[in-house]
Amino acid sequence: MQDISRFFPGPPKEMKDGFSCMVWGRQLPVVRGTCNARPGICLNSESEIVIRAPSGFDPKKEANLWNRWLRNLLNKRIQILLEKWQPVMGVAPAEFRLKKMKTRWGSCNTVAKRIWINTVFVHLEPCLLEYVLVHELVHLLEPGHTRRFYQIMEIYLPDWKENDARLNTIELR
Repeated sequence: MQDISRFFPGPPKEMKDGFSCMVWGRQLPVVRGTCNARPGICLNSESEIVIRAPSGFDPKKEANLWNRWLRNLLNKRIQILLEKWQPVMGVAPAEFRLKKMKTRWGSCNTVAKRIWINTVFVHLEPCLLEYVLVHELVHLLEPGHTRRFYQIMEIYLPDWKENDARLNTIELR
């Protein structure tokens, strides 16, 4: 199993020169910039992550800024995927939420029609997020992992087994 924790950032106070973070399956350098404007984080031409903060910025505030930025990236990607898949599949969750999970990639409450997605996906390749999201949407059509469930998966994502196998090589902690 591949331990992906080495790709994730530690607390921002540990972010020194040469620090990098995995975002959407790509290891990107993190560059610090000072500013007098509002602190923020952005992807600079998809080639580096830029943290803009005044010198002496509170490490706890920076940690919150970092976590909000990562969650926002993931939220936006999920919204795009839902806009793509809901009309195709004819199903929509009542809501989706993000949660740091130690043992699951995602889950679905079929009664409440609520989908949970693991926050770790912001660090992985987008196709793996798409696979898990479609998997959870299929549960709204077929609650269990039945033969019908896997037939539906084959219809919408014929390569789902490859993505499932790739996720099974990654150790969640």
